Amino acid sequence: PWTIHFDGEPIHDTPPLALWVTASFLRIFGTSEYAARIAFVLFSIGALYAVFLAGAVRLDDDEAACTWITRGRACGLLSAIICASSPLFGKFAPHITIHIPFAFFTVLSLLGWLYLPDKRLGNVLWGIGIAGGLLSGGTAALLVIPASLLTLIFDRRRRAIWKSVPFLMVTLAAACVGGIWIVSTALRAPGGFGAGLIALSPGKGGASFAHLLGALKTIWLANLPWSIPAACAIIRMAVAGFKKDRGQGISAIDGVLLVFLVVLFVRLVLAKPEGIEIFLPLLPIGAVLSAREIGRWMYARRNDLPSAAAGPAFTPADAEGHVCEERLWTLNQALISLFFLLMLLLV
Repeated sequence: PWTIHFDGEPIHDTPPLALWVTASFLRIFGTSEYAARIAFVLFSIGALYAVFLAGAVRLDDDEAACTWITRGRACGLLSAIICASSPLFGKFAPHITIHIPFAFFTVLSLLGWLYLPDKRLGNVLWGIGIAGGLLSGGTAALLVIPASLLTLIFDRRRRAIWKSVPFLMVTLAAACVGGIWIVSTALRAPGGFGAGLIALSPGKGGASFAHLLGALKTIWLANLPWSIPAACAIIRMAVAGFKKDRGQGISAIDGVLLVFLVVLFVRLVLAKPEGIEIFLPLLPIGAVLSAREIGRWMYARRNDLPSAAAGPAFTPADAEGHVCEERLWTLNQALISLFFLLMLLLV
């Protein structure tokens, strides 16, 4: 179980978790294409549900920044639909590739970090995400740790998380559990610690700036049209000075998403990947970022509504118009969701 064999030869550069799961399903359902693929379809569904939950997370400052985030779980639904209808995600979701489970565990780590420190479940998700990520994607799963540290630039109130003993213990335990395979592989493989880090260790000579731009263009084009609102969100944050801007609806969550996205992207580019599927872990994060930006576009059309706090100027007619507008907004959300689902069927 620790050393994968292909045509009788040992393979040391492929993380084992995806193949463990595949072998288990083959034992249960017999040798068939269905049995080989079903595990990755389930990982994809799990990733979409985690994206739904991540898109619905709201920090304390979100309510004052933009009320659309608090409107049920519309943003979470939109995030999941965007991820599911991404051409790149849809292409590889039913295929046998280690990057689908890696994407699942990456978004699980992100969800755990967003849940902390308010929900204890955050520690569990954070730990499972790191351990599973190491076993399914190699050492790149550890990138969520420095990424979470960098997010403190946007939300200093969350510094207490890194002072929490349970959180530190879970992080260490997850790294040890997930690192067992990497260490054991290094002791047996000819390449030492360079083995077992498929496409996740820096390529020889590093990556040039042109290579980085090429990878950025490739993944941007491969995810049209959803890469457009994601790019707009990044530009919006750049114009706002990478700070929380209540007028623009930018909050600490946007900063967290941006840091996770950039850290993972740069690290994966350094690996000089040959296949675009290595960027699958970026899609769930980009989906939430895109959904929040689309929500800001919709919110910008309704932020001039009258409020009861306005005093005598707020008449019953205004209230009736407000309710009518709320219903139209809800209908608009439903129609957009149906349109996205139709796109998903086409993909």
